[in-house]
Amino acid sequence: MRSHTGDRGSRLGRLFKYAKAGDAYRALENFVTEAVAIAIAEDEAPLRSLLQGLGGQLGITIDWPDVDRLVPTTQEYVGAGAILDLVVQAQRSSGAVMAEVWIEVKVGAKESGNQLDAYRVEAAHNDGVPTTVLTLSPAPLRADVVNINWYELYRAASTTPVTSTWWHDLCQFLEEHMVASNALAPITDAEAGALGPAHDLLQKASAVLTAVHGALGNTLSAETAERMTWKNVEYLNAAAANVRSSGRFVTSGGPAHYGLLSEDGIAYWYVELRPSRRSTTRDEAVLNAAAGLSTDLWERGIAGSAILHARARATGFDSHAQAVEWILARLLDLDASGAFGAAE
Repeated sequence: MRSHTGDRGSRLGRLFKYAKAGDAYRALENFVTEAVAIAIAEDEAPLRSLLQGLGGQLGITIDWPDVDRLVPTTQEYVGAGAILDLVVQAQRSSGAVMAEVWIEVKVGAKESGNQLDAYRVEAAHNDGVPTTVLTLSPAPLRADVVNINWYELYRAASTTPVTSTWWHDLCQFLEEHMVASNALAPITDAEAGALGPAHDLLQKASAVLTAVHGALGNTLSAETAERMTWKNVEYLNAAAANVRSSGRFVTSGGPAHYGLLSEDGIAYWYVELRPSRRSTTRDEAVLNAAAGLSTDLWERGIAGSAILHARARATGFDSHAQAVEWILARLLDLDASGAFGAAE
């Protein structure tokens, strides 16, 4: 019979505690388990949608109109000393438990022994509460256990109206750690139809960045140009890798990052400065050096890794040459002001 652990401490404390346990896979699984539980507690809508969609596959019947809330708990002890990753209770407004969903969470690991069989044995004797065992894993662990894959959870969180930023943050985390993203979604006709324009865009962006790279030695100080020079193949391969990982066709030299990005359907050429190691002293040195830069061109104190940022709408340039000249001029701004050196 499953026992509750009582006072489970702060949610951030649990994230910190369980993220440190075990090897890299287990630490990641523990972290996302806690993060998912927090997201459900903040807004149950994505998980409710998923569970309702499973219908008869759940193996138990849940009268969803009577379910007032879903209550998640983590690291629950079940029989024989086993620890269940995530338990979700379907409760009435009175607090009465109508059903429980037991979820084993996996990111990259396989089933440990016969743990799912052990869980199902315990679930069948759970104080008469209808209980089912599921997995949350990139792919089913076993054919006889229903699985929710990470993309399904990601998609539900992305498409279901939610009131909590936890789901947004969780989706970003899953993307960053390549657990789930839109890359796992089926290709649409609109996306397939964009292949031609995408090829043209990348060719144009490649031509601009290649021209910028070739002109660095004649534009910047010798010391700065040397730091920013790559082999051409590596240079464009880095930009292509950034397209796959972030959606930005961008490359870098030292602390300067520059290329093409899109926001809200608008394309921008941009240049930003990211100090190699952030500190109050270094940030102040960079901003002091940049004090003379035009505020019409440069934004300062941007949140995140960039401390200086300039952008211009890509369609505002009439030619390839104008785009090249704009990027080179912004890199020269950083070099001449001393901000580039201060950021090293």
